[in-house]
Amino acid sequence: MDVTVLITIGVLAAGLGIVLGRYVWPAVRASDRDALTAAQTEVGGSYLARNQAHCQQTFVSGASRVISWLESRSTDRHQSA
Repeated sequence: MDVTVLITIGVLAAGLGIVLGRYVWPAVRASDRDALTAAQTEVGGSYLARNQAHCQQTFVSGASRVISWLESRSTDRHQSA
């Protein structure tokens, strides 16, 4: 193919892409964007709250196991001495 034909096809394809992007698939409306942001914030907030509660529960459980283990070691040392 001739270089001129390829350049012409490229320019027409770019123009068609711009036209389709602008008029066929327009940008998201501001109200839709705000609703999406609110929904994501709500879901993210509840996820963070659940995750924080889980982390606290896991920490308390782990800490109590460590304390029990330390107490048992201290009791064992006193009994063997």
